[in-house]
Amino acid sequence: MINIRRMASTSSIQTALKTVNANIQNQISKKTETVDGVFPVGAQNVRLVAVTKTKPVEDIITAYECGQRHFGENYIIELEEKTKHPRIQAICREIKWHFIGHVQTNKAKNLAAIPNLYMCETVHSEKLAKKLNKELEKAGKTEKLKVLVQVNTSREENKNGVSTSKVSDLVNLIRTKCTELEFKGLMTIGSFDHSLADGVNPDFVKLLKCRDDVCRRCNLKVEDIELSMGMSNDYEHAIELGSTNVRVGSTIFGARDPPKQSQNQEVIQEKEEESQQHQENNDSQHITKATDQEEVLENDTARLQELAI
Repeated sequence: MINIRRMASTSSIQTALKTVNANIQNQISKKTETVDGVFPVGAQNVRLVAVTKTKPVEDIITAYECGQRHFGENYIIELEEKTKHPRIQAICREIKWHFIGHVQTNKAKNLAAIPNLYMCETVHSEKLAKKLNKELEKAGKTEKLKVLVQVNTSREENKNGVSTSKVSDLVNLIRTKCTELEFKGLMTIGSFDHSLADGVNPDFVKLLKCRDDVCRRCNLKVEDIELSMGMSNDYEHAIELGSTNVRVGSTIFGARDPPKQSQNQEVIQEKEEESQQHQENNDSQHITKATDQEEVLENDTARLQELAI
């Protein structure tokens, strides 16, 4: 089912990979300066994650044979299909998968079972961290799963991620309570509306500040925290600001194909569950508010009784 999807030519993938890697090295060599009062700490090494969302197995194999090892996927269903593909298993034995899409809590079990899963870049809540940790314990993996905390730096409702004020709390929970997870750093997508012509991306700067705050609160070193920011249209800018992990897809493999029906269904289900969760949160808030009001009335009644006595 995956094989029939449009493939990029071998030569175009090879050329694109060379160009992207050359651009990465060029940015690493540049001297970084303080941005908005925060020092980016330019990385000596930047990991390129080749995003193969909706792309066929042959494109993955071509990139792998060019030396690429880190690959990113957005859909758990598609990632499961690709990891089970016999050609991937036979040829790409050292492949390192990054999950870069939204993780529904009820899909944590599926994600935990993925072979060669190197990193989950989208841990966005304590609930997900705990669930993923539990499923990894059951799966009996020999190594901890590397994770990045996803931060909603743009504060957009349609974006997943923990708020900037709650980042350190989530990082602390992962480091102290989740024995199967290895905290590696922070990730943000940022606003899609930002234009490089307008200057420095404010969402990237916010992630730098989040990193510094995490270092202070969790007693970590700046150089020990990875930053995943930057995609096809802005990865060079992101590296200049200190990104150590960039996610590049269309620049390497060409325009993205329309999602398959199974992927559409996954997105629809995700939206339905998010809506249900939102309603449950609202109901919980109403219950809490009602309980608080009842307690106030009880306290007032007790005080009146005391005065009457």
